[in-house]
Amino acid sequence: MSGARRALDPSAKRGGRKRSVEPREIVNGLMYVLSTGCQWRYVPKDPPPKSTLFGYFDLWNWDGTLDRIHSRALREVSRRHGS
Repeated sequence: MSGARRALDPSAKRGGRKRSVEPREIVNGLMYVLSTGCQWRYVPKDPPPKSTLFGYFDLWNWDGTLDRIHSRALREVSRRHGS
């Protein structure tokens, strides 16, 4: 994994139990909630459970992961559009 990609990877903590949900599924579920404005209690059954999604959302908001993802996405869009 490259250094830039590793900086955005919200890796599992050492010593904890193995993840039961793939990080990509978490991101997909969070993107659904954020893009549709869906309330947490109405998250459909397809993504991981709403308690899992909210737990990751809360953690990633607290530890700065969401800010890093947002900043990186903005830089990538600017780069692709030559701004």
